[in-house]
Amino acid sequence: MDYLKYFIGKACTISTVEINFRFKEQQMMDYFMGIVESMDQLGVWIVHPITKCKSYIFFSRIVSISEEQILYENDPEDAKIIEEYRKEKPITAAKTVMTEHAQKTEPFFINPVNLAKMAKEAKESFSKGKT
Repeated sequence: MDYLKYFIGKACTISTVEINFRFKEQQMMDYFMGIVESMDQLGVWIVHPITKCKSYIFFSRIVSISEEQILYENDPEDAKIIEEYRKEKPITAAKTVMTEHAQKTEPFFINPVNLAKMAKEAKESFSKGKT
């Protein structure tokens, strides 16, 4: 279990085995993507950095934990990527957030293009084999 503590404080996506609930895309992002707050012998606590939605996911249901790329607005290279994205698709609900869990102390921006792509892939994997 100690090796999993690497993920504490990092933005991650938790992939699980199929569960008995139909999630909308936004729900999937709220429930399965976020900052890993802590973990115990049974599972992982995550909190979504924008909506503050918290989820506890049991290890028995987890297939993988994947660290996400974080873009920092005060990093010149990241700022260019963020600005390009905002020009392409204006963000009305997205916020820059500060969290004590971030490895850097600066505000960060989670790349929504990657999150949307992963949510779509997760949704497709959940529905495989359904008739």
